[in-house]
Amino acid sequence: MWSRISGMKKLTITIATCFVLCSVLLLQSSYIFNSHKSDLPTSGSNDSKKLREKLPGGLLATEFDEESCLSRYHQSSLRKPSPYKPSGSLISKLRSYEML
Repeated sequence: MWSRISGMKKLTITIATCFVLCSVLLLQSSYIFNSHKSDLPTSGSNDSKKLREKLPGGLLATEFDEESCLSRYHQSSLRKPSPYKPSGSLISKLRSYEML
């Protein structure tokens, strides 16, 4: 009987430990994914952003150096233009990655 109680106690401790670890991992991942710089309000004007954009849709900033990766830049000009505009969230994510 004592071994059965001991086994149940071990199982309860294991389940509780897994629950706590999963909770901590979920909290950390939600903090990481929700703390992007792009989510913060900016005080800059939209005119300056439009001047910085090079390709239609704002996918490439003017600071981009075409010589650094000429093949990728040239390959994008060979593709058929998309009838869809990129979403604002995509552009903001690209801008935040450019800042890194």
